Amino acid sequence: MELELIRFIQQFRSPVLDAIFTAVTMVGEPYFAAAVLTWIYWNVDKGRGRFIAYGVFTSLVINNAVKDFFKLPRPIGQEGIVSQRVETATGHSFPSGHTQNTAAVFTSLALAFSSRILAVLTPFAILLVGLSRLYLGVHYPKDVLAGALLGVCIPLALHRIYLKTRDKQLLILLTFALLLPTVLVGDSRDYIKGMALFCGFAFGSLLEDRLVSFSTEGRPVIKWARYLLGLAILGAVEFGMKFLLPDVAAVVGLRYFLLSFLGMGALPWLFQALHLSY
Repeated sequence: MELELIRFIQQFRSPVLDAIFTAVTMVGEPYFAAAVLTWIYWNVDKGRGRFIAYGVFTSLVINNAVKDFFKLPRPIGQEGIVSQRVETATGHSFPSGHTQNTAAVFTSLALAFSSRILAVLTPFAILLVGLSRLYLGVHYPKDVLAGALLGVCIPLALHRIYLKTRDKQLLILLTFALLLPTVLVGDSRDYIKGMALFCGFAFGSLLEDRLVSFSTEGRPVIKWARYLLGLAILGAVEFGMKFLLPDVAAVVGLRYFLLSFLGMGALPWLFQALHLSY
């Protein structure tokens, strides 16, 4: 039944739709989330940015833990299924990481800014990315549905707790502690990345809150300067470590920890040191 639905969708394949859905599916990938999150955290409102990171990283850990628990295969290679952009279809199939990440990012944004516009855009973004995963032949419908539900429900639940908690940093650290038992089921490279990102976020955010306390204020030229400098440094760390160091789990975990720690704590300190923050 699920394969028949994928085949039905793929009967409309064309070069134009291939290009459109390839672009749409990129919304669910890490670089889109990183670009949005860093701009908000460094230049708009670090409190809102911190909550968005909290919702997205928690969702990411849970997504990969669930994937590793069920270990369900993808439709890639099934008869009559054409799979595209398979290099980004890492790990197991259930639930869809792209769909869940899109849902978590947009839901967290809508909650953080109490935005009706974002609240309206969120279901459309989730629907389009979910449809792209079926069109590209890398997920089953149940994967997409589960990813959408988890990606919406996790930030919603966290937001209620976050608003009622005075010490946000303590809540983040407690959440990290509660996520630690997922190491019993999480054994994939993607799971390691997610846990490393959350760990770097937790301790980077703690550093910023306790010792840095930077401001997002500044003229547009200052905001763009710290944004572009920050992205350049993160890119150098990401690709430098990726190409210069061994591709082993420990190094991958360290790389993602550093990316998150730098983005949340060390780079805000650097912005202040360079007088790019007040």
